[in-house]
Amino acid sequence: MRTSALLDDVRLAEEARLDLAAGRHRKRREDLRAAHDFHRIESTASFRAGGCASIGEFGERMGYSASEARMLSRVGRAVRAYPSLRTLVLRGRVTLEAASVLDRVLQDPKVQGSRSRTVWVYWAKTESARRFRLRVRARLEAVRTGEAVHETTVCLTDRGQDDLDRARVVLGDRAKRNVSESEAVEVLADYFLTREDPLRTSPGTRRVGDTRENRSRHVPSDVRRRVMARAGGCCEVPFCDVTHGLELAHITAHRDGGGREVDDLFSGCHGHHVTYDAGWFRVEMADGRPRFHFLHAGMDGTRQAGADDPERRRWPVPPHLRPNPHAARVARWRWSRPPPE
Repeated sequence: MRTSALLDDVRLAEEARLDLAAGRHRKRREDLRAAHDFHRIESTASFRAGGCASIGEFGERMGYSASEARMLSRVGRAVRAYPSLRTLVLRGRVTLEAASVLDRVLQDPKVQGSRSRTVWVYWAKTESARRFRLRVRARLEAVRTGEAVHETTVCLTDRGQDDLDRARVVLGDRAKRNVSESEAVEVLADYFLTREDPLRTSPGTRRVGDTRENRSRHVPSDVRRRVMARAGGCCEVPFCDVTHGLELAHITAHRDGGGREVDDLFSGCHGHHVTYDAGWFRVEMADGRPRFHFLHAGMDGTRQAGADDPERRRWPVPPHLRPNPHAARVARWRWSRPPPE
């Protein structure tokens, strides 16, 4: 009984598919005719005679959406530049959306690049419209910047999307042209980093003298910038790739007379700053860069320091090796955690 019902649904869906197949050629022929007419109206600016400012507004008044009118106009221009595209659209080998995206490639030889038209048409036939649109968009950004581009998917809230659209409008007014989303993101990121990133701050006159003599705890901006540039914007401890919340740690403690020059500091994340102050590793400068020596096994391939090691007597004992004077009392607490096995 269940199988029979499923087969009935398949037959009904097949009828719907046959109906669509019977009318697809007629619809595509009408779409191509409309694309041809929209292209003629846009190329001759005939839409202005009706008081319309753009082909999108003209399409809205004709009962099409603005995006649909622009898409059909691009399809008409693409078919005119590549007549074989009409046959591909009629046969269903290329969708209308892919044909409208292909127009950007056919109109600009720079976007086409070293690839022939046949290659771009092949991608339009074999890739989804979304994937093909992303490919052409990446190519447009590569032509604009002259550099390799990377595809990134970003999810925005309604407010974030509105802010990005508004930023594109403001940047477009300044540049006197349309600005893509990728270009807007690059400009906004560069603007923020120029204002907030200490690595991009222009060096100014240093108002404090040698920090080894001036015993305040203030770290000059020039020193902070040079340390961050040496660290590459991340924690300098090997195998640590933390890039946020970085702190400057003294190689020689401030209370022991340590200064605040470039060779007195290293950049570390909060976790490594705490473990360094606890004595889990020591740091020394060598050839202008910090060199890390871990006092327990494994982290940098060095030997494990034993209890009688001179380094162990010189440097503090790591917290996990220190005796706990309250261990007996804690063991009697009913609510304390059992020791690890």
